[in-house]
Amino acid sequence: MNIEDRLALSFFRETAVIDEAHRVSVVQHSQTKKIGVKKILSVYNEDVYRYLMAHPVIGIPQILCVCRDGDDLAVVEEYISGRTFEELLSEHGPFSEEETCRYGIQLCGILEQLHACSPPVIHRDIKPSNVMLTSSGALFLLDLNAAKFYHPGGTSDTVLLGTKGYAAPEQYGFGSSDIRTDIYSTGMFLNALLKGDFSPEPAAGSTLGKVIGRCLQLNAADRYPDAASLRSALQQILTPEAPVDPPVYKTSKWMLPGFRTGDPTHMVLGTAGYLIMLYISSTLSVNGVAGPAIWLERVFCFLMMIGVVLFTSDYLGVQSHLPLCKSKKKAVRTFGILLYDLAFVIVLMVLMILLE
Repeated sequence: MNIEDRLALSFFRETAVIDEAHRVSVVQHSQTKKIGVKKILSVYNEDVYRYLMAHPVIGIPQILCVCRDGDDLAVVEEYISGRTFEELLSEHGPFSEEETCRYGIQLCGILEQLHACSPPVIHRDIKPSNVMLTSSGALFLLDLNAAKFYHPGGTSDTVLLGTKGYAAPEQYGFGSSDIRTDIYSTGMFLNALLKGDFSPEPAAGSTLGKVIGRCLQLNAADRYPDAASLRSALQQILTPEAPVDPPVYKTSKWMLPGFRTGDPTHMVLGTAGYLIMLYISSTLSVNGVAGPAIWLERVFCFLMMIGVVLFTSDYLGVQSHLPLCKSKKKAVRTFGILLYDLAFVIVLMVLMILLE
């Protein structure tokens, strides 16, 4: 580990352990207070991590720090709050054909950026547990442990990586991985979403099933040639008369709900909502209350409304740190959110009374 890497890593303080066996923990930068996830990797491609740290890709957690320490690599990534599709499938079962297509389109948008790197980056481990859906509806592709650069001319992969059932045949020594390797595992991902389980048999009897079947061809030459072609096929299923490219929105952890994805529709609705809250609170009148006291009432009214909105929309991933809200059961999570919202309002009301 060189001095620069050691210094960069020293700013991140561990706050919680996520997976002790796999050496994964939550860290926080001592100066910026930015939350990250620290991983100690024994299998990795250091060049891929350093490239993506210098050339961020929308839909891939931002790489904040990369430090080589002997045979291990310490990587700190941006913390993403959300649920993996493995969790969603286990809880809710299969997705509809429309939902599967829409999530597939977003995933293809991420892959197009990875494959457009110079040289192209192949993820090689796309599966439900490595794809996360945030509360704002954005997709993130996680875990670059198996990723590699594509170099033309290879005859077979020298290191066999990937997940059984999702890895393409060429990842087992039957050829060299290229961007079509990610097409295969994307097909398996879509298959899992559509069927609701993790069995390798492709879904049949629908247009989407045929698209998935082409992704899963053993011969890479028979698959879709790239992520853009697969995305177009999925768009054709949704809007066969006039497919259009979906916008790829970059999320920002600090943006208010309604602005986190950059979606113009969400931003308009969010702006309207905040203006309504501001109008209600600024025009609030209470019998017998005037002067500074009424403005105190108005400030607390606005704080109550904005606080409920922020917590309910899981701003900064706060729900994942609280009992009940981090439960895998939807009913328990909903009850927890309502309970904490009510507690927040009561605390503010008590504080307002004390200040008066």
